[in-house]
Amino acid sequence: MGGFCDLPEELLMKIMLQLPIKSLVCVKCVQKSWNRLINSKAFVAEHLEQAITNTNSSLFIFNYIFNKLIERNQMVDEFVTICNSNHTEIQHMISFSIDFGPPEFPTNYSNAIHCNGLICLLDTHHRFVSFVNPALRRFKQLTAPCNPYSLGFGNYFTPIGFGHDSTNNLYKVVRLVISKFIIGAQIHILGIDDDDSWREIEVEIEILKNYEIYLLCWHDEQLYCKGVYYWILNAGAEFEMMILFDMHNEKFRTIRLPIQDYPPNTKLALWNESMVLFRYPAYWLEPFGPYEMWVMHESINGDDEKSYSWIKHLTITQFEFHYEPLVFWKNEELILKCYTRARANMDHLASYNLRTQQLRRLDWSRLQQIIVYAFGYVQSLVWID
Repeated sequence: MGGFCDLPEELLMKIMLQLPIKSLVCVKCVQKSWNRLINSKAFVAEHLEQAITNTNSSLFIFNYIFNKLIERNQMVDEFVTICNSNHTEIQHMISFSIDFGPPEFPTNYSNAIHCNGLICLLDTHHRFVSFVNPALRRFKQLTAPCNPYSLGFGNYFTPIGFGHDSTNNLYKVVRLVISKFIIGAQIHILGIDDDDSWREIEVEIEILKNYEIYLLCWHDEQLYCKGVYYWILNAGAEFEMMILFDMHNEKFRTIRLPIQDYPPNTKLALWNESMVLFRYPAYWLEPFGPYEMWVMHESINGDDEKSYSWIKHLTITQFEFHYEPLVFWKNEELILKCYTRARANMDHLASYNLRTQQLRRLDWSRLQQIIVYAFGYVQSLVWID
């Protein structure tokens, strides 16, 4: 009678796909054929598709907490799950702190982007672009490119984007270079380019040459969604657009944002695999409302060109406190953060259900922290050496 090792590879793959990642990492060490199977592109892709399909209750949160020993804010990284209860007004958030990297790994980040279980991090000085898969506990660091445009332009912004070219199964990181105007871009393909190699690409958008961009892309105003990275550009009340970068054809283009009647704050978020735009009032405005949620609709025209439009999904007329949208959890639950009047401290977190329109307070022991980034997290086997 044959043993477990003698099972057909197709059946073995189905069994392995049911195991959690920690078990798969251990199983790889048992037998060479198992290691080869688990590391295969087919297995990694099937495992990722299964992980994305399954409802995910985990959030990944980057936040600052004041460290009394060093007398300054320090970045803390942790997984958060929410214990849902249909019978109380309070939901409980449970944190699991993680050891995020080796000692030489950056501890403060100006940006954090999630794609298929990989997290891309840009350090506050924009010197390194780092990648981590927390489930595999694997780390990689690139040296950010030198800025060949800096001479004669003075100060400049260098926002990054990160995403997946699903057609070629490639992961790419792109960097814009901006000094009043968008003056260039550079791209690195993980696993293909050398670690310090960045390729120049053109930003062929005529309209951007006519506007001086003085504010670009806080972390709330950029997002990766289905092979495209988006940044909100702001160059005055008459010019509010998003610039997008297609990870496959490596082309830039712009789309207009919904027309606004007053200058609210903006926030991009993922909802049901679609990109949404929130418009909400500044914290000093009274009363606190309205809150608008716009869903971006994508279609293909006769020339196989994508076109985009916006549909207003809902309007929340007024909250009792000033809330800022943070991240969606399980699609219908929008996590909100509430600040004090002076916006110096976070007062509490809340969950708003889009379907029932019920607002519930979240009980979290980390309320003294300042949340910087938050996104839904998928555990995966994806890695690129």
